[in-house]
Amino acid sequence: MLQHEWNVFRSTVMFLTRIPVGKDLPHDPALLEETPRYFPLIGMLVGSIHVLVFLISYFLWYSTPLSLGLAMLATIFATGAFHEDGFADVCDGFGGGWTKEKIMEIMKDSRLGTFGTVGLLGVLAIKFLSLSTIPHDYTTCLINSNTFYNRFSLMAFTILCGHGISRLMAVSAIQTGTYATDNPGSKIKPLASSPLSKGALAFAILTGCLPLFLFFPWYCWLALIPMWIGRTLMLRFFHKWIGGYTGDCLGSIQQITEVLFYLSISALFQYSNFFYTLSF
Repeated sequence: MLQHEWNVFRSTVMFLTRIPVGKDLPHDPALLEETPRYFPLIGMLVGSIHVLVFLISYFLWYSTPLSLGLAMLATIFATGAFHEDGFADVCDGFGGGWTKEKIMEIMKDSRLGTFGTVGLLGVLAIKFLSLSTIPHDYTTCLINSNTFYNRFSLMAFTILCGHGISRLMAVSAIQTGTYATDNPGSKIKPLASSPLSKGALAFAILTGCLPLFLFFPWYCWLALIPMWIGRTLMLRFFHKWIGGYTGDCLGSIQQITEVLFYLSISALFQYSNFFYTLSF
């Protein structure tokens, strides 16, 4: 049982990132079917890389913009731009296609078009700028402390939650959406063929939301609302045009909901004093 779970976890790492998992991993489509329950956990792993590079860079150059830029590049390298590529393909497909067949054809094209280029640059820029507005510490929010832990914990936990919960939104899309593709060899088809069990879904929700529960004020849970709205609207849009979601669509949901989380957390902390008074 433990060996099976370990293989499922390693399959998830292999599917979502470029992190080596060993050559002894069996290539079994049945393992891929179970990987969505580990999506948020892998998000935490990628987020940890994001945080680590940010901290190291900040100590070297003491520059938030430079540190965030290097950290974002590190996560793109770690994932092989897996989700970013899906988002760009969606921008190209839905920007240049007017029928399901044409949209699907464009999304399969490995070349990057104008819509994809503009969309990708836009989402990366907003991600960078939204993270730049997050305070490094709790001194502007709730806790008056200059310790190392509090100085960097808010940024770190925001990044971890953004990566984890955005991948949870992709899992929820698999659970409730309809898979649409005319490619029987699609990499994502095995995991889209059967929804997660209640236990596996509960595990995904727990791992995705645990940092938010442990380290953030209560009002930060409001950030889930725009994430869910964005995820739902995107699913409806995909269903209208192509009858459901594809792997590229899941990547775009992850990218957009991650940005929405950062924007929401930033906005909520601008009014932290107001929420703080509501607690008394």
